[in-house]
Amino acid sequence: MIKRTVSLINRLKHLAGSERGSFTLESAVVMPLLLLLVLSFILLGVYAYQKIILYDTAAMTAERAAFGWDNSHREAATGIAPAGSYDSLYWRVGDDGMLESVFGLKSESAPYSLTIPSSDANKAQPEDNASLALRKLGQASQWLEDMQPLFQGQAFYNRGIMHREVQVKLLLPVTMPILETMLGKQEPEAAASANVVDPVEFIRSVDIARYYGTKWSKGLFTKKDAGAVLAAYTGKRQEAPAS
Repeated sequence: MIKRTVSLINRLKHLAGSERGSFTLESAVVMPLLLLLVLSFILLGVYAYQKIILYDTAAMTAERAAFGWDNSHREAATGIAPAGSYDSLYWRVGDDGMLESVFGLKSESAPYSLTIPSSDANKAQPEDNASLALRKLGQASQWLEDMQPLFQGQAFYNRGIMHREVQVKLLLPVTMPILETMLGKQEPEAAASANVVDPVEFIRSVDIARYYGTKWSKGLFTKKDAGAVLAAYTGKRQEAPAS
């Protein structure tokens, strides 16, 4: 019995030290695992790369829209406007609502939204003054539509009381459901935003607010009167008071 046990142990030692069958084991187990690991790293690298490219694209589009917000005739890529091409004189009052926000006559409005790529029904025509914000969003995102269907998403313009922001959200061209589920993301996307800055007009608006604020404090001017003044520039008629 003891001899058999010793013989079995010797055989196991000899088998463990033998290299016979190692190639079969590597080809059946080790190589597939290595190949799977390499492919996983490649896919992870592609996902990270497209995430970076997509965020950079969204940030560039948002910054272009915010930079050229004061003139819808600016070229999105260069920011240069043709000589003598401007928007209407009081577009900030009628189409952007800046003075209404300063006076507190209007609460925060719903954001303007533009789908990328935009359909013909979603595109604003040059003569459509009510869709001036959509025109500006469309011009800034036009270069994305030229690369259709690589980039898809939405562009937003949010106008608050004293804060204006352009936001661009783009969907990832290549999705990985398993990875997205692990990261807890319902919809893969890259988002970027840029603030619309107009220092000169902001100073003018503050001066006007201070001027009429002084009259309000003296009881010479009411908020309703200020609304009537703004209506003259926006083209909106104020309802006549009931007699």
